[in-house]
Amino acid sequence: MKDARIVYGMCTWWDTIDQCSKLPSGLPCCPHCGSVLFEAANEKEWWQGVDEAEKTNPGHRAKVESWRGRCSRTEGFDPNGQAPPMRGGRDAS
Repeated sequence: MKDARIVYGMCTWWDTIDQCSKLPSGLPCCPHCGSVLFEAANEKEWWQGVDEAEKTNPGHRAKVESWRGRCSRTEGFDPNGQAPPMRGGRDAS
């Protein structure tokens, strides 16, 4: 039986657990930036949470749908619609 878990990270990346990478510790991580992932039991549970957030944040579901397989940290987009943070150079924090 296929593992139905959905994993997701702070970097916006999300997909089925078979699409993620793993850290040396065995924890699932984003295949692009290595961020540790959280999990939902299955896609139904995942979308229930997304739809709950949609009630107070119209447009949220459309954003989440577009993030599948995409990492904001490596693609340079900001999920909040603001300019991505600068990396390196004199403005680095």
